[in-house]
Amino acid sequence: MSIRNRLFVYIVTLLFVCGAVIAGSIYLITPLYTGLNQQAAVMDALKGIIIVIVIAGSLIILCALICAILMAVFVTRNVVPPLNALVKLAEEIREGNLDCRIEYAKGDEFELVFSEFNAMREKLKSSLTETEAVNDNRREMIASLAHDIKTPVTAICAYAEGLRDDIAQTAEARARYAEIILEKARLVDGLVNDLFIFSKLDIRQDSLALQEVNAADFLKALFEETAKNEAYMLAYEPDGLENEILMINPTAFARVIQNITQNSVYHSNAGSIIIRVSARIQDNNVLVKITDNGVGVDAEECEHVFDRFYQSNRSRSGSGSGLGLTICRRLIEGMNGKIWARSGRGEGFTVCITLPVFYSNK
Repeated sequence: MSIRNRLFVYIVTLLFVCGAVIAGSIYLITPLYTGLNQQAAVMDALKGIIIVIVIAGSLIILCALICAILMAVFVTRNVVPPLNALVKLAEEIREGNLDCRIEYAKGDEFELVFSEFNAMREKLKSSLTETEAVNDNRREMIASLAHDIKTPVTAICAYAEGLRDDIAQTAEARARYAEIILEKARLVDGLVNDLFIFSKLDIRQDSLALQEVNAADFLKALFEETAKNEAYMLAYEPDGLENEILMINPTAFARVIQNITQNSVYHSNAGSIIIRVSARIQDNNVLVKITDNGVGVDAEECEHVFDRFYQSNRSRSGSGSGLGLTICRRLIEGMNGKIWARSGRGEGFTVCITLPVFYSNK
């Protein structure tokens, strides 16, 4: 029985007892009051009435005391223990002990309270565990970035000192030194830029401003420009795209493609990097596939390569911030799209992107 029902029974019993006492008092007083009109001994009758009133009042007070005691016993046995248990559970959570759990199955209102407390504890524990994992990954990322930045900065300093000290005495040597400095500076700039973009996305400072673009025209122009990069060979093969309109942020999508192609360059051990791009309509979405000719990754790694701070164990070589694909996922999701990877050892690495068709001009 719930606490509410038990309290209702106690109150009804109290009212019944008080009613019985009052009814009994009236029953005793009535004959005496009638006797006042029939007997001459008025004083004796009044004395009798006073005695009955005193007795009735005493009985009522006694009943009230008994009911108060019963209510105190009820509260002590049915309300105080679960409240104490809740206080103990709250203290354990406050002290950081998120493994404590109190089972309560008496079928009253406190059962729901305990259930919600335990659910809150589990949610808090899960959140703290996730936060600790993210903090650990951030520390690892900072250490990795510090190492990745230190290497090109050391090279920049060395070649700059070489130019200052006239170690490179020919014009060709000085040009080579300057080119190496420029290459390393661009690498550092890319690392810092990735970290800056990810930080802004991570704290949700940026909201993408979406606009309508013609899928066929936009992708054709984008990949023609991307193909001008001399670090790889890129072939774009659209299939059936006509007048589908996408709602995207062109700059953000261009950044996605840049990060994906840079990922292929950073992690490819092929002598000649070849990237194949296809685009077609699938289930009212534009599906874009970008495939390189690298060594690929294990299939089970594909579901993790877009996780923040995830470091693949693939046997690709190269450098990079490790945030490129994570940024891609954040940007694509900001355009209401989806992104995933497919690969296998020796099969190259493929990134698939779907963007919903806003409408078609067909």
